Amino acid sequence: MKDGKCSKYFPKQFQPETIIDQDGFPVYRRRDNGHTVLKNGIQVDNRNVVPYNAKLLTKYQAHINMEWCNQSTSIKYLFKYINKGYDRITAAIVLNDDGTSNQPQNIDEIKQYIDCSSGKTKCNESMFTSWFEANSKYPEAQNLTYSKFVSKFVYVKKKKEWKPRQKGYTIGRLIWVPPTTG
Repeated sequence: MKDGKCSKYFPKQFQPETIIDQDGFPVYRRRDNGHTVLKNGIQVDNRNVVPYNAKLLTKYQAHINMEWCNQSTSIKYLFKYINKGYDRITAAIVLNDDGTSNQPQNIDEIKQYIDCSSGKTKCNESMFTSWFEANSKYPEAQNLTYSKFVSKFVYVKKKKEWKPRQKGYTIGRLIWVPPTTG
């Protein structure tokens, strides 16, 4: 809620059939069949239902955000969403003008990562470095890859730490995963 209104624009309008609006986004069918439910003292109807796929919901026991689209104007939105994430930089240690390097023989890549800074947040306060801390704190975490980790642990932003998942299951989205991870 923002300023007393839903930030996702609920309740939506009734819609007799699914259409694509002028911006290429789907406007899903919402039947006006007169059915209502009383929830926490508020009467709700089909205008308040979040779109979902019942087959995927039961198969994976999780809510999965999916969009159906076939309009070329939707492509920009889809790729923007898929590729959104933290800004990244690639850095390299290079030789000095005299051909020497200040680089030590034993390279500690984790220390190099922590020593960098990313905008307002220091790298030593990231989800990634918190993953290292969780691996040392929870023995069951040591057998999980970073991509599998999110199914068993949840990140608590305020504390900037990972905690074991108490209930449920999730298929998480990692900000960036190199193609070499398989």
